[in-house]
Amino acid sequence: MRQGRVRKTPKVFGSSYQPVRQSTSAGVNPLPFIRFVVLALILYGITRLPIFAISDVTVEGTNNAELAKSLTELEGTSIFSGKIAAKKQEWYQKDSSLADIICRKGLPSSLHCQVRTRVPSLVWVTNGKEYLVDENGVLYAEKSSNQQLDVPFIEDRLNTAAALGNEVASGDVIGQVVKLKTRLNERGIHTERFFIQDSLYQLGVTITQYPGPNGEEVKRNLLTYFITTQPLEAQVKTLQTLLKERGPAVTERVDLRVPGYVYYR
Repeated sequence: MRQGRVRKTPKVFGSSYQPVRQSTSAGVNPLPFIRFVVLALILYGITRLPIFAISDVTVEGTNNAELAKSLTELEGTSIFSGKIAAKKQEWYQKDSSLADIICRKGLPSSLHCQVRTRVPSLVWVTNGKEYLVDENGVLYAEKSSNQQLDVPFIEDRLNTAAALGNEVASGDVIGQVVKLKTRLNERGIHTERFFIQDSLYQLGVTITQYPGPNGEEVKRNLLTYFITTQPLEAQVKTLQTLLKERGPAVTERVDLRVPGYVYYR
């Protein structure tokens, strides 16, 4: 007698049976949240204990009495308070010559602040005014008329609007300008102010004096163009070779902006 196969889970037709569904609305255990809140409150209370109130503030790196006084007003504040960061931000907005204020906390209650001010890497000339620019390209102060600086001057012939605290060029561009000025000086090539009129990456300058073919000093104004997206060392070397080998033929200008070529007249 042949037997048919029996299904492991036979289907039942016409039945009203419905499987019991497991409840998915189990209640959320509030205990972890309560523990977190209690722990946060305990930590907050500990940081506000008198032992963590700032009792001694030292300020170094600045002669700004107003800034030093403002930082010492943090005495009595908790060493963990956000008022320290807020105070620093207030001064960054107030004085664009400040590069950084580094405040180190010493437990339980001392605060040491080191102030770093910006140092001029070049002078930016625009709209008839001269401004100091640091190594990061931040224009941070107007140059005083009696201030003597041994840094490059750049005349912005685009007359870009200048605002204290703004970045007028990248740090790379500033570094390239300083490097170019140094390389020209090392080779006895004297210049007037650099200038930009088409792009930040194209620098123009008037050469006023340079070594001639026999080492003699030649005084002649030559309008010269460089491009900072190409190696400046090679451009300066090409310029020096040109002035030594064809000095008398170079009377007006030199253009080194096209890689591998030099144009002159």
